[in-house]
Amino acid sequence: MRRTAEDIFDFKRMDERGKTAHVIDRVCQYIEEHLDKDITLVHLAERYFFNPSYLSRLFKQERGINLSEYIEKCRIRRAKELLKEGDLKVRDVAPLVGYDAAHSFTRFFKKATGLTPQEYRDHLVK
Repeated sequence: MRRTAEDIFDFKRMDERGKTAHVIDRVCQYIEEHLDKDITLVHLAERYFFNPSYLSRLFKQERGINLSEYIEKCRIRRAKELLKEGDLKVRDVAPLVGYDAAHSFTRFFKKATGLTPQEYRDHLVK
């Protein structure tokens, strides 16, 4: 309760630009911590009490990319980290980055990187 009150007072002291950056930072942190979930604009807007269109514009203005692009980049970055570790099978990496089916993850990964997850892993070994 005390932490929430401190956050509220800190938030009130920020200027408008600082508030925007703070909210977008929190959205990004949430995304990073929940890549295994179905993250949607509507869900994020509800979570942070914004109209979805407004949050989308605000995110683009603050980060320079669309929210969906940011989520994809986070998922690819995390997938690459997991594939580098080499302990997990591709089918085990898929749900950790938000894909229920390994074939959907493979398609997504190949579209983003030009390589399948296995080809990416094999390329690292060389």
